[in-house]
Amino acid sequence: FDPRFNYLYVTLKSHSTYLAGSPVSEPVEHWYSAKSDEITLTQGRIIDIHGTLTEWHRVRFTHLPSWQSLLNHIEPVIFSRIRDQMPGYLVDEKEQLRLTPLTKAPILTLRFHNANQLIWFEETNLTNSQLQPSFYALTKSNSTAYVVFTYTCLAPHYCLSLEQIPRQVIIRP
Repeated sequence: FDPRFNYLYVTLKSHSTYLAGSPVSEPVEHWYSAKSDEITLTQGRIIDIHGTLTEWHRVRFTHLPSWQSLLNHIEPVIFSRIRDQMPGYLVDEKEQLRLTPLTKAPILTLRFHNANQLIWFEETNLTNSQLQPSFYALTKSNSTAYVVFTYTCLAPHYCLSLEQIPRQVIIRP
């Protein structure tokens, strides 16, 4: 790893790769693979993805709460996502999403974090039941919460996980 960059460990089906990117403290994060794939995230959510069989573009949210505001929430929160999708030329697909805090970690594989030490949320698509739920894992640093792991599906049976690699792993001597 080059310590000048941050890294994202991406798994899609049985394939894994590393993407290099911008500081995770930025509101919008840009991640790039050696093969020119690109993932753009905000708050751990995909807002643009290029180079995959299913691509999402121009993703935007209505009434999306900050993770910080959700830390003490016990009730689900409803918000909207609008996106374009390829293939299929889907434009302005609007979806209602329900975000629910979880009391324990779901059964997912994390490589660089201890799942039981993270704060978990499940996001269910209320509009498109074909998409599996998404999961977000947060950690807190200096009383600020941020996403370190995302599991989300771009299409039925086309799911990926995104795990931020901790700095201590990147700069290990």
